[in-house]
Amino acid sequence: MMDTITHHRRNGWVLYDGDCAFCVGMIKRFSGILRRHGFEASPLQSPWVQDHPGISGYPGMSGSGAPTEMLVLSPSGEVTGGADAVVLIVRHIWWASPLYVMAKLPGAMGLLRLLYRWVARNRSCTTGHCSLPGG
Repeated sequence: MMDTITHHRRNGWVLYDGDCAFCVGMIKRFSGILRRHGFEASPLQSPWVQDHPGISGYPGMSGSGAPTEMLVLSPSGEVTGGADAVVLIVRHIWWASPLYVMAKLPGAMGLLRLLYRWVARNRSCTTGHCSLPGG
């Protein structure tokens, strides 16, 4: 499987929590766009992902808990996560590039990281299984 993907992906792999309904839904919604712009999607729980040295040592991937953020694995093996991964992806999509430009403004990445972490923490709320008080 890895050989087939390697020949078709010029920008890398978007790795998501395959046990998260919100994450799977987002990937289903955007998989065509990702493919057209050189990305392939794969669950973080895939054996090849779990065995990849850059992934297994990434913060949030060790331990028995659910992954804390999506990752982008570049063809060269570099791993980027969370809001930084989103910005890396939108850099390759012309109509989403304003977010990439905005991320370069002073303080913007800090805000994007805060927003990403909030969404990641509350992602189960979108499926009706919210663990927040009153959820």
